[in-house]
Amino acid sequence: MEDMEEDRDSFGILIDKKDQKIKESALFTKYAAISQDESFIVIFDTDNTDIFKLQMYKTDEATENKAVSEERSGSLIFNENQKELMNSDDFSSWSIAVSNEHQEKFRLIAISCISQDDMQVQPGSEKYKCGFTKIWMIENEFNIKECGIEIENGGIIQLISEADDFTLILLKGNGIYKYYLSYSSVYMRIQHEILVLNYPERIINALEYNCSETIMEHKQVPSSDVIRKYLLRCLDSHYLLVDTSDRDLNKNIELYNLRDNQLMNVFKRNKLVLSILDRENPGSFTISSDEKLLAYVTGNDIKIYLIENGLELSSLSCKESGLNDVEFMKFVLDNEKLLIFKKDRAAVWDIFNSIREFIEFIPLKDASSGLVKRMTGIVIGPIENESFMILNIRPSFDAYDDKQIVLERLILNEHLKRSDLDSDWKELNPSECIINDSLPFAPYGYGINENDKVLLTDLEDSDRKHYLGIEPWAIHPAETVLDTYVKQRHQFPRYVIYLDEEKQTRLLIGNNTIQVWRDEKLEFIRIVNNNPNIPEEPYEKFDVTKIRYGKQKLDLLISLEGKNIQIKIEHEDDIIQIVMNAISALIYLNSQNKSINIAASDKRTKFNEIILQTRNIITRFITQYPNNWRLIDFRYKIMTEFINIRDFSLITRILFKKENTSTDDSEKSKLKTKLLNKIEKERPLHSWQVPLQDILPDKGTNIDVTMLMLFLEYYSNNAMDNIGWMDVVSEIIPELYERKYGLYTQELFYKPCFGNKRLDLSSFKFYEIEKRSEDSLKVFIPITQLIPRDNDLNFININDDEIPLIRMVPLTNFTTNKEDQSTPIKFKENQSTPSKLMELSEVKEIITKLFLPGKFSTIKNEDYSPFIRIIKLVKQGDPFYENPSMEAITNMMWHFSKNYWYNILYIYVVYFLIYSTISWAYLARLEFYGFSQFLMILLMILFYYIAYYFTVTKIHQFIFFGKEHMFDFFSWIDSFAILFPLITVFSISINGYSIVDGFKRATPTLGIMFMIFISIVLLWYELILLLRIFTGIAKCLYTINHMMISIKPYLIVFALSMIGMGQALATIYWDPTLLLFLITIFGIAITLEIIIMASFINTEVSNAEKNNRYGALQIQNDFIYNYERLEDSSLNSEMSVFESKFKDKFKIRYVCFLDEQLLTKTWNEKSVELDSKRLARLEKKYGLDLNEELDIDDNNDTQFFCTK
Repeated sequence: MEDMEEDRDSFGILIDKKDQKIKESALFTKYAAISQDESFIVIFDTDNTDIFKLQMYKTDEATENKAVSEERSGSLIFNENQKELMNSDDFSSWSIAVSNEHQEKFRLIAISCISQDDMQVQPGSEKYKCGFTKIWMIENEFNIKECGIEIENGGIIQLISEADDFTLILLKGNGIYKYYLSYSSVYMRIQHEILVLNYPERIINALEYNCSETIMEHKQVPSSDVIRKYLLRCLDSHYLLVDTSDRDLNKNIELYNLRDNQLMNVFKRNKLVLSILDRENPGSFTISSDEKLLAYVTGNDIKIYLIENGLELSSLSCKESGLNDVEFMKFVLDNEKLLIFKKDRAAVWDIFNSIREFIEFIPLKDASSGLVKRMTGIVIGPIENESFMILNIRPSFDAYDDKQIVLERLILNEHLKRSDLDSDWKELNPSECIINDSLPFAPYGYGINENDKVLLTDLEDSDRKHYLGIEPWAIHPAETVLDTYVKQRHQFPRYVIYLDEEKQTRLLIGNNTIQVWRDEKLEFIRIVNNNPNIPEEPYEKFDVTKIRYGKQKLDLLISLEGKNIQIKIEHEDDIIQIVMNAISALIYLNSQNKSINIAASDKRTKFNEIILQTRNIITRFITQYPNNWRLIDFRYKIMTEFINIRDFSLITRILFKKENTSTDDSEKSKLKTKLLNKIEKERPLHSWQVPLQDILPDKGTNIDVTMLMLFLEYYSNNAMDNIGWMDVVSEIIPELYERKYGLYTQELFYKPCFGNKRLDLSSFKFYEIEKRSEDSLKVFIPITQLIPRDNDLNFININDDEIPLIRMVPLTNFTTNKEDQSTPIKFKENQSTPSKLMELSEVKEIITKLFLPGKFSTIKNEDYSPFIRIIKLVKQGDPFYENPSMEAITNMMWHFSKNYWYNILYIYVVYFLIYSTISWAYLARLEFYGFSQFLMILLMILFYYIAYYFTVTKIHQFIFFGKEHMFDFFSWIDSFAILFPLITVFSISINGYSIVDGFKRATPTLGIMFMIFISIVLLWYELILLLRIFTGIAKCLYTINHMMISIKPYLIVFALSMIGMGQALATIYWDPTLLLFLITIFGIAITLEIIIMASFINTEVSNAEKNNRYGALQIQNDFIYNYERLEDSSLNSEMSVFESKFKDKFKIRYVCFLDEQLLTKTWNEKSVELDSKRLARLEKKYGLDLNEELDIDDNNDTQFFCTK
């Protein structure tokens, strides 16, 4: 690196005089970090290069108050070489990280000194000067202690605390360095291992773009600062986000977890590029503490995605200057609220409790003006009164400025306060205004004006009916009164209050419900005691202690079983409370549906009307507020409740209604373009994935598959846009086969998503699996994890011409076990000599494999991958084998299994050859001496070992598979093919072999010769069965087997004809003329049978050849299953052969294949035929109306009463 020519500007800021670039290291001398559990904060002070101070703060562990409780300071020591780098032109910046507390009562702090060369994408070899990273231990009493780890690399660092160990993540310009820190209390020191990972290709391209001459002309900082700031924007704790425009035709966001280097998911977005400077800069993002939600800034919107399936859950816009300058965000308060910060202002998104369409930024309390250090904001809290402290670092323009640390306050209530509230309330005395049951009484309804009362008994009959019997499912004591007039008077609710001047909006407080009606429309319903097991006479089950009301608003305080409950509706955000109460009421009313109390026709009519009106509250909310519906559906798992009450009307409305939003003239609608409106209307209303195991049919009472079929239809339809919808479907397929409901999976296998889902992951590298035969599919595995730099595998980029032809298997993680039983091996860089302990472990493993081969895994069947679980359950002719996605997975799994079976074949051939040699030598009575004698003994030892190897393997199979193996014909063939040669050679060795002259004196007996004959037949038969691992032979054997099964009846008839004719001929041998005649007739009959059978065989062979590709798949699946159940298979081993080349644990998330129309034509034609009739068949089969319109008012007055 050339020496930089430096100077200071008028403010005294250090600049590069040659390029006029401001060095950020001159602006900031303090650096801060917080532990992952937010219990410890450190501030590193570099003002004095002789003594480096470290301020340490411990926060209160109480949940309700996380204010700073303890504060200490200490000093850190660096050597002279390190100080020389800090004071040189090569110095760039600092990075600091602190860990959680270890169980041994200490924590680690890492400080990295970053050089200019550390932040270069491709650092030059000449004069390359890297920085360093040093680690200290902070003991429980704030004592700072060196732990002897100094890393010769500088970069952006993060410390991840594991159960007993730590992981230091270091981001340099040319890659990610992971240091696994293992604490040993025996040696009182920390050992470390290293793994170097490459960045995703999109990040590399973005870094090169941002440091190009065109872009750097507009930058005021050096390229090292550009790269460092870019990487900081991609990093949040141990999460790495990738979002670029280059090679991103599908507009995807990638999110990686640096704990395990795996892709968490891919998310779709519409990226708004404002200028060439912003083109390759990702938006701000944050992850919820439970790793379920991703919040991401894209353009003028903040979007929330579900991490489990990559689906967009909701979005929110900003009225003002947009959101491109948002610096950081954070989920707080059980991930229900999102704090958003930019410069000296902040906003709060009340995610699940507000229907606001825009967020608004307001200044922070005690906010500083001017520049703050990007991405260094630390949120401390919540503190008392739900406020948060934000620690920021502002630049220092003066060497003696000690006010770089800025603490700003965010008061949550100020952001969540409701504006434009009407303060005009009227209060009633509950004890005086109640409509009681004593006679005489005057039932009044109270208006919003002073002394405004309505005598309910004076109302017309058509109006009075709206006040009577509002709880038809409950028995009122007045129902025992015989007098109709008296009975009617007693059916009034306890309170009647009007919430508007026109007296159209009525608040009715009954015995167990609070209802609001506008004309004949139910606006609000609250079941106070919604326990379905309460008695059927809920007469005055709660007390009303306070009544306040006003225009379109109410405020009640009620008491139930000694517990006070406030019900307050006054703001548009209370609509969420309205719909949640309606959902709870619908569930309760469903429980009362079979009550004897509503047997009377008039009560049943009223009851059905209330259910319909309650459902309409929900559908109006869904129609008007689809964004908010998705949020509360996810938060409270509402779809599960609808499934439990089997409300098909609501479920089909949510799943299959095409237009899910209302057309309105709100400000939000005006701001959106027509395209975005269209996208919003077509977005599915249901985004989170229902656990389908809970609605699976079983052999007991639940045998209805209607609900399951609806969700399978919904998920598979949406999978054409995003295969994240099929995550839960992957798990349910083996369950259906195991419960004998495979028919419904067979229908699913013809859905278009299994053969026509186009590739939308073009930015990944791929591992290509060659075709196993000309008529098989070529398979590609997207590498959806960070790739180790020193891997020994070849990965490719799919070219633009092939991308339109690539299809994706819609089932994610379909070949991955539920729980990875092995611990990932941490590879060491530049380590050639293993430790003695590792040598002993490897020797033990080799001995175990030699003398205990074929051990099966102890993993439970339900923990295996879905693919392994189903391949033994699908039968011949199942659509599974026609499905191109299943064929692609089979080809991929065979690629990882075939080497094992090749080795078995090679060993078996050796076994066969040795046996043939020994038996031939025995029969020929060959003489051996000298070297030939030694060679024969060696062959015998090898033969006995291979026989032992196969025998132990077979015993393990019988133990593991049990009855399944006991009654399998081919299993016994395998066993006899091992035992007969073993017994034969043993007999030969005992009776015919001499250590002096070999087989010279052997006398072959008839019994041994017969044993040799049987053994040879069995060995050849077994060899042919093993040769099925080759696709061509597998197809040939499948064709022969299919043909023999097809002509079996003809063979039986032919054999019986021969036997019958033979018996007949035996009785007439004495008459030559008759014998000749019968032989002639018999010959003609046999000839006709042969001609007919030959014609049939020709047809069957032709049919078999058409399907032998699927037969070969079935054969290979048997091999795959037997291999993958082994302890050291690719799925179960600690580190497979492929992973040892990859240098890390490898997880297959997606599988892709090249769509060849000649191979998929049959499936495509059948898929199109079935799909065109699928919805009609679903409606007819299960009696559903998927286009049913619920009874929503035709007029435009669909607003909720609290918004008027």
